[in-house]
Amino acid sequence: MGWERVEWHWGPLFICRLINASLRSGRVPQSSKLAYITPSPLLKKAGLDNTDVKIIIDRSPNLTVISKLLERVILRRLLEHLKVNNLFPSVQSAYRKCHSTETATARVLSDILMALDRGDVAALVDTNV
Repeated sequence: MGWERVEWHWGPLFICRLINASLRSGRVPQSSKLAYITPSPLLKKAGLDNTDVKIIIDRSPNLTVISKLLERVILRRLLEHLKVNNLFPSVQSAYRKCHSTETATARVLSDILMALDRGDVAALVDTNV
């Protein structure tokens, strides 16, 4: 059994203990608070030389693997808590399985059509500017 095998075997256990310790203490390791933002070169047009390279800063930082795992564990626990305790509003579509934006749009359209069938007045106001 080589070093790689031992490292792989203990890796998940270490990560599990680290995440559980973080959740118990309510603290995130300092190393997990760092993000690496790297500029990525992007050519304006194919065939240009390197002097005409435009640098684009990627706005989504590369977080450490541990911090991404911690984020997913917290999200899953939070969503489960909200679901079990019926804390989601019945019309909320975000962060819920089987509740897509298409489902929300169909619901709004259905409500408008039902109101019109009853002879009521219906209006839709979009606040996205």
